[in-house]
Amino acid sequence: MAKYQLNLVLHGTWGIENNPDEIRIVTIQDEHHVIKAGDLCDPKFDLSKRKEYSLLGVMRGAPANFRRDQNPTIDNKKADDKQVKVVIHLPYPREIHSVRRMPTNGYEFFKDNFPATPKEMSVAQVLVYDVDDLDALRLEGSDWSAHTNPDQHTITLHLYADPDPEKIKIIKAEIENGGDPLSHATMVLRKLADAFGLKITPLRLADARLVLEDTIDGLTAKDTAALFECGPQPAVSPANCDFLISHNRGDI
Repeated sequence: MAKYQLNLVLHGTWGIENNPDEIRIVTIQDEHHVIKAGDLCDPKFDLSKRKEYSLLGVMRGAPANFRRDQNPTIDNKKADDKQVKVVIHLPYPREIHSVRRMPTNGYEFFKDNFPATPKEMSVAQVLVYDVDDLDALRLEGSDWSAHTNPDQHTITLHLYADPDPEKIKIIKAEIENGGDPLSHATMVLRKLADAFGLKITPLRLADARLVLEDTIDGLTAKDTAALFECGPQPAVSPANCDFLISHNRGDI
């Protein structure tokens, strides 16, 4: 058993490339979004200051897939680096968990059902890594430094690409002034899809209560909260922007 466990939690608008040799995650620039790394509700490290980052100091796991029945998934697409703001290279973890899941109940969540609507929509992703040397663990390119949770065994790193509590107020005000509740989600998902050379239009918002369906040491349901949920927020969020999984491994 490894001495430590890293729980890497992804929130917001990330395009996740399931590549043969690594996971690569990308996000776009949007005036309503921040791109940050750090602790739950307190991400001190602004990732928008540079383009590329790499997670180092973890034990590499076997290549594995994000579940198609829990995430909107496309095949054999890579994002154009010129159309994304941030790129993060991740080794394959020991475990992949798509959590805070919302049943789709047979409704289509995307125009022309592209990508195909899964049985559930996940609002957060958790990648679990084994770590032997805490001092070697880093997100290269950032000033983040690892520290253990109170259990002295797990470490949690949150990666946010979504509105913070201040920016969600702007989105909410736009809706209160007659704006379309889907306008923000539509805009950011279209930008992300454009980076993959695709046209994707959401028809519904994924919104689920804070829940952690899987047992993951060091995490609770609170860890699934988006950054804007760290402050007052509307009951149905206009900003739970979708993940997009690109399966590039050629198996299933």
